[in-house]
This record gives sequence, C-alpha cells and structure tokens, in this order.
Amino acid sequence: MTAHRRVVLGAVVAGVALVATGCAEQLGLPESTTEQGDTVGRVFDLYLVAAYVVAAIVVGLIAFILLRFRAGRRSGPASQTHHNAPLEILYTVVPLLLVGALTAVTLVTIGDVAADEPDPDVTIDVEGYQWGWRFTYVDEGITVAIDFENGPQLPTDLDQVELLVQSSAGDLLPAILQRNPDTGGP
Repeated sequence: MTAHRRVVLGAVVAGVALVATGCAEQLGLPESTTEQGDTVGRVFDLYLVAAYVVAAIVVGLIAFILLRFRAGRRSGPASQTHHNAPLEILYTVVPLLLVGALTAVTLVTIGDVAADEPDPDVTIDVEGYQWGWRFTYVDEGITVAIDFENGPQLPTDLDQVELLVQSSAGDLLPAILQRNPDTGGP
C-alpha cells in the first residue's frame, strides 16, 4: 500500500470515527414518554441508519473512483463507456426499492400512531382561539380557559388521553407556533 493510500484510508477511518462519536443512544431525538413516541423513534432510527449506509456507499464509491481513475495513472484521453444496462438498472431499482421500503414503514407507523384509542381515560375537547386555549373535559363537563401567557397545562398522569383539537380561526394554530416573545401573541 502506497503512502498516499494510507493517508486516504486514515482520513476515511478518522472521519467515520468522528461521525460515530456523535451518535447518542437517542440519535438526536428527545427521550420518549409514550408508546407512540417509541414507535416514531424506531422509524427515525431506521431512516438514520439507511442514510448512513447510503452515505457510506456514496463516499466509498467516490473515493474508489478518485483513486482508481486519477489523471496521473493514464496517458491520453479517458475511454468513454455508454449504455451499461445492468448498471443503469441497478442504480435505478435499488433507490426505488429503498424509498418504497421506507415509505411502507412510514405508512404503517402513521397508522399505528394515529389510531384512535378505543377506551381513552379522558376525552378533552381543545379549542384554540386568539391568544388562548379552552379545554373542555367532555366526560366531566369541566371547562378550563388558559391565556397565551401561561400556555396550556394538561394533566399527564393519565395513560390514554383523546384530544379533540379545533380552531375558531383558520390560521390560528400555525400562528401559535410562531409566538412573538415581546407581546405574548402571534
């Protein structure tokens, strides 16, 4: 192995080690507190692993091409290759299969996460209005209105909660996500 190849191999190993040290147990997601969060976390991990594998293959192929076909090793113009059907089929079909598999896993996960609980512990009708929230505990007939400054506080000691979210203004819910810290409102 030449000195140049050793340097390139060392750089690749160092880069992989540097990237791998940044991987925490949660891989960037906060710790989940629900079964649905765990399910979404597993899908996120799958996507991350798929991205790492694809990135490793791409970087490996680029490094191979750079080393194998660098200009100093040949004399004269490079030969041209056209219409390599098996290779073209391979680099078309493999990404399609990968995207199809990830889509299938995502759709199954969405179905699991969005499934209605047949017997929730409590049903809460949540209504967003300008600079506030109204929570109506349907079974108990209790209504709690909360202004925007304090934000909504929900009881979290329940296992299953069904939220019925509605808005009295079509653009209210996106505006809540962009709260102005100076005025407390959108």
